[in-house]
Amino acid sequence: MFQGRYQSILCEKETYLLELVRYVHLNPFKSGIVESVEDLDKYRWTGHRSLMGLNEVPWQVTDEVLGRFGTRAGNARVRYVEFLKAGLKGSANELEIMGQGMKRLSAGGWESDHGKADSSDTYADERIAGSREFVERVLKEVGERERWRSKMVSKGWTVERVIERAAKMAGIKIAEIKGSGKRPVQCKARYMACKWLVVDLGKSEVEVAGLLGITQPGVSACVRKGQELEKNGGSRFED
Repeated sequence: MFQGRYQSILCEKETYLLELVRYVHLNPFKSGIVESVEDLDKYRWTGHRSLMGLNEVPWQVTDEVLGRFGTRAGNARVRYVEFLKAGLKGSANELEIMGQGMKRLSAGGWESDHGKADSSDTYADERIAGSREFVERVLKEVGERERWRSKMVSKGWTVERVIERAAKMAGIKIAEIKGSGKRPVQCKARYMACKWLVVDLGKSEVEVAGLLGITQPGVSACVRKGQELEKNGGSRFED
């Protein structure tokens, strides 16, 4: 049973992702909460039921996991369950990951073996699983992003000012960014507002969804499209 706060974990490789999925979904069985892998179908407090098609959770992207096991949902679910059962005694990959950084995942955190692994070994931060190079690169990028966000805030960039800039860039009123208007200029303004608010100011997707009157998945999609616009020569945040 998990006792700490919810955490999201960035994985470097397919192996880490699948082992984390297996570890999380087998946890109720290994902890004695349910009596068998089959009983996981009845346990409502993990994403296993959604993967099995027994309920639907809007924020859970089941296709991302099932797609690793097959192109047809039925066959993929059979192979996924087989994968769970194969891990009942602990796989070599699971043991490696657990040994390097997940010793206390069930207690809400990781114990990193900082300084003990060479550059080719599995390495772990509280939020990241992967090689030392991968972890260090991610942390460097995060640090640069945080410095950028602090710089923008110090320059007076607020949520209201960002939305106003996106509207002005598209030549529309601020109210036209909000909601689900489909005109190209509305969409472009919404894409850029979401990208700037989430990536450049560090606002949560849930917060931005409330500000713009759209869904959290909608904000996530807008952020991706805003990043594509910038990459293809669109307006950058501080141009």
